[in-house]
Amino acid sequence: MCCLLTFVTSSCYSLKNKNETEQLKDQPIFWTDGLQEDSSEARVMRGVSFLKQNALVKGVRKHRSGMQSSIKKGGKGPFPGINDIIIVRYKMKTIEGTLLDDSSNDNELAEFRMANVIDGWKEALVKMRVGSEWRLFIPPHLAYGDEGLAQVQGGQTLIYDLELVGAREDSKVTQGRRLRLLKRIKANKVKGTSEKGGSAGPGLLLDNLDLIE
Repeated sequence: MCCLLTFVTSSCYSLKNKNETEQLKDQPIFWTDGLQEDSSEARVMRGVSFLKQNALVKGVRKHRSGMQSSIKKGGKGPFPGINDIIIVRYKMKTIEGTLLDDSSNDNELAEFRMANVIDGWKEALVKMRVGSEWRLFIPPHLAYGDEGLAQVQGGQTLIYDLELVGAREDSKVTQGRRLRLLKRIKANKVKGTSEKGGSAGPGLLLDNLDLIE
């Protein structure tokens, strides 16, 4: 009876340990080497540890910059330009799974100038066609650095679910480009008339400036 009880007890103990081990497999393991848990340095170290483990996950691609990504859905639209305005849906989480921001909480789609988004987004977006959905794993040097911003703590590695809904040309950039072209055309015109025997050649007409893209 005693042996039977011991067997049952040890079996239950083994089963408990097995279940706990299986649960731990799904939990990220981070090493901070005794640093203060709530410090920027500790968050950076946890991010490095996370990215090392995450790089082994099937479908995750490593970028030279240190960012990682996986494609959830491919798009068939055009690629956005570096000076475009992008229309997106996104969710931002910590590597522990805490939701920091969700654009679906707003009534309208989020719009940003490409020039104003974080470097991790820029790197991904120029390779995303409209209609694409990517998951981005962005280290702090491509996001909000050691200082952080608003609800993002310094040294935080971030996970984004990013959908590129659309892209359009930034009118301010276009206007600036046209003004620079106009100045160049006027300068070339003055230069051409001042040079003896000079010729305007096949160039742009001032009246057709609106056709310049």
